[in-house]
Amino acid sequence: MRNAVFAAVLLIFAATAATAAAQDKPTLIIKTDVDCQLSINGEAHGVLKANAAKSLDLALGRQLISCTSDDRRVERIEHVKAGSSVTVQLVLAAKERFERVADGIKDYAQKVIWAQADNGANIGWDAAKQYCAGMGKGWKLASGENLLSLYDASGKLELALDFNGTPYALKPATRLIKFSGGGYWSDAQNEYGVWGVNLATGARYTFTFDAINFTRALCVWPA
Repeated sequence: MRNAVFAAVLLIFAATAATAAAQDKPTLIIKTDVDCQLSINGEAHGVLKANAAKSLDLALGRQLISCTSDDRRVERIEHVKAGSSVTVQLVLAAKERFERVADGIKDYAQKVIWAQADNGANIGWDAAKQYCAGMGKGWKLASGENLLSLYDASGKLELALDFNGTPYALKPATRLIKFSGGGYWSDAQNEYGVWGVNLATGARYTFTFDAINFTRALCVWPA
């Protein structure tokens, strides 16, 4: 009889411990905006469907969550505690290249922040550099690569401008930046002068240092 009572007590204790352990075990709820291959701490967990949450019971502590879709991958680290329920939203959809932010126009492709507008008038190179420096610490003339990336040959955002009485069509990659001209100084010199870019044609030119006809300043700040 005594042995039977002792066994029953052990069973009750085990059941109580199991219930407590289950209650303490954290739950991770994972969502994504794009179908992706999910892994937790390097262990595959199949396909995570867009807008369909997956609930997982995990061990306590640091959890490395990653999901991969084509050439995009996102990783998150979550520290889960006993009894907690954590919801993680994974974002893999490609962002728009340009976004208006407090300091200007953020360019995720070039990893810079563009000024919201160019200087608005013809300007020489030295004056263009001073103009950008006057915007504050870190601001400078854009590089040739930066400027060339603003040309969109498709012309889907074509902008009609008048330059010294001559109409022409600018082909910008974004309308968030206010353009007043077509030719822009870069920050790079060569043996003949300074590289510049024409956003009406996508061509790169050499402007002489004293050129002020067809030249504007468009400034950037490292994002």
